[in-house]
Amino acid sequence: MGIALIHGQIVDLLYPVTRVDQTPRRALMEQIHSRLIKWSLDLPEPLQYSAKSSRPCPPPHVLVLHIQFWAMMLLLHRPL
Repeated sequence: MGIALIHGQIVDLLYPVTRVDQTPRRALMEQIHSRLIKWSLDLPEPLQYSAKSSRPCPPPHVLVLHIQFWAMMLLLHRPL
């Protein structure tokens, strides 16, 4: 599952215009959080990044993926 699809789920399920799904938001947050973590762990080696790594800074397109990941984490876990 791509990061854009996960972003869509966050917006659709946690910030809907009208609430249709009766699933508790905490359960939805945990499911989406698991998907985000899985997405991050499943990235191929050239796309992985860690600030603690001794490797040189990756190219901008790799950094943008990780910025999007953390933006989704913030959107997911911000107080509702």
